Amino acid sequence: MRTVESDKQQKSMKQVHLPLRSENLSESNNEKRGARIKGCIFDLDGTLLDSLDLRIKAWKKAFDHEGIPSGPDQIRPLIGIPGKDLVMKIGGDPEKIEMLQEENFSHYRDEVHYFEDVYPTVRELEKFGLRLCIVTSSRKSMLEKMDLPVQDYVCIDDVVRGKPDSEPYEKALEKIRLRGEEVMVIGDVETDMIPARSLGSVAVLVRHGRDTHSEFADFYIDNIGETLPLIKHINRTGQP
Repeated sequence: MRTVESDKQQKSMKQVHLPLRSENLSESNNEKRGARIKGCIFDLDGTLLDSLDLRIKAWKKAFDHEGIPSGPDQIRPLIGIPGKDLVMKIGGDPEKIEMLQEENFSHYRDEVHYFEDVYPTVRELEKFGLRLCIVTSSRKSMLEKMDLPVQDYVCIDDVVRGKPDSEPYEKALEKIRLRGEEVMVIGDVETDMIPARSLGSVAVLVRHGRDTHSEFADFYIDNIGETLPLIKHINRTGQP
């Protein structure tokens, strides 16, 4: 991360450390930023839920069961897209292997947890008056078994086209009754950043200690707790 550079900015931000502004911040997206941020759309796996390694393990076990060669390095970049699309990129019966993966992942539920700053941050965002929604490629049957930190969500069962198509995010915007430019999208992979950029939202890539990058990200943050300071900065200055 880096701090705001000028003394004047530092004073106005009361020494708050701002997330790293991406060098790829789109000028066209920047020009749209006149609206205040009124809501957040979060990805689930790898963003709010510390589940990436277990998701990869669940997929690997499903492919192994069907005799399909796969590896963590092959699966990892595909996490976030609809399950059937992931299978089609590696091989095998999309419906069967996706169902096996969901079953495998359900066995790891006791090992999965939210990142420690998720619940406090969600409470802060709600207290600040922000509308929140989750967009995920998970199935509704899985989500109904989970204690979600945010009540509104759009899952793969709600859409025809999943990430990186913008359809799930358009449905999320309908749920929270906001326009794209009024929303910050927070995710951990490029499939979250692409639709955010297309809708004119602020695209924020959360790293959680991983060395991840996206040409579509407007900002990088290290953890979910940096969300509200960034929103306050954008709302105060009127631009990223």
